[in-house]
Amino acid sequence: MELLTLKTSRPFFSSIYRKFIIREDILVFKIISVYLLPFCLFYLAIIYLKRCLISQRKLDIPVISIGNITAGGTGKTPLVMYIASLYQRYGMGIIIASSGAGKGRVRYLNTEIEDEAVMIKNNFPNITITGKKIEEIIRGMNGDRKNVVIFDDGFHCHYIYKDIEVLVIDMANPFDNNMLLPSGLLRESKRELKRADVFILSHPYMVDKKEYQSLVNYLGYFKKPIFIMDYKIDALRNNRGEISSEVIMNKVVIAFTGTGSPFNFFSLLSTLSPSKIYGIIYPDHFNYQKQDIKELESTFFKKDAEYLITTEKDYVKLIKYDWKTPLFYLKIKPVIKSINEDEFDTLLFNALK
Repeated sequence: MELLTLKTSRPFFSSIYRKFIIREDILVFKIISVYLLPFCLFYLAIIYLKRCLISQRKLDIPVISIGNITAGGTGKTPLVMYIASLYQRYGMGIIIASSGAGKGRVRYLNTEIEDEAVMIKNNFPNITITGKKIEEIIRGMNGDRKNVVIFDDGFHCHYIYKDIEVLVIDMANPFDNNMLLPSGLLRESKRELKRADVFILSHPYMVDKKEYQSLVNYLGYFKKPIFIMDYKIDALRNNRGEISSEVIMNKVVIAFTGTGSPFNFFSLLSTLSPSKIYGIIYPDHFNYQKQDIKELESTFFKKDAEYLITTEKDYVKLIKYDWKTPLFYLKIKPVIKSINEDEFDTLLFNALK
């Protein structure tokens, strides 16, 4: 794979983000992390002060929390959709509480923080999506029809009681440099892992056996169920339909994404065996403008590429543009595997009792 650097509508931020993601100069980042340590203590103090001052409230319906302990993409949204699909198949009414829903509704393609909510709504048009405030969730209830709340990114929300706390950990970068924000990517101390009821380890294809086993052994000390979340690529899709993912075998592909873990996306795409992947990294939740589209299309023709591929989360912000190139997104399906005798679906249903 070859990384490309394109001009973007937010050049300074894009440049800084790209350097942060790639981290070519590790020494510089280590030095910066040390200088930022005093701010970590301030950040930690705020976290614990909020927890002391907040009173927890329990809803009349079960709440399933999906969260992470690090900033950036760990794979929460595909898991939220997996759980929503599971409950929906059994006829349950579902509310998804998401910060991307604004004040209890999805503002379609308006802002850069809405992409996950729009993506969920596209896949589950009959599901109610609300904001994360308790009042918004309650307003989303409709008599007895709503049976369960799936709380997206809820690990750090202490004001609401969760019947089950699912923590998603990216195996490619589980705890970054083990430092809190802003010195590292940890949103809370690692000792808070004990609050989780279930661990889901995402992107297993990004690590070797030694790293895999080391993380599993470490989490084993918490004596909680551990599952591996792999991904199956269903197809390549766009607003015109879908095609088999096999068509990009031995083809030249330009892959781009504005997500927290771009290399996980590139690696997953590489399993389809294209002859060449040109990778382009945009900042997480990037709000694409017309000039970004022109740059992508220009690069597509310069590189004699045959397919332009992105993630589903990026795609919901791109369909409003008139594309001159074949743009598709990877339609993926999570595959949950147990490393012990527990069954993830069973745990989800037990949480409703």
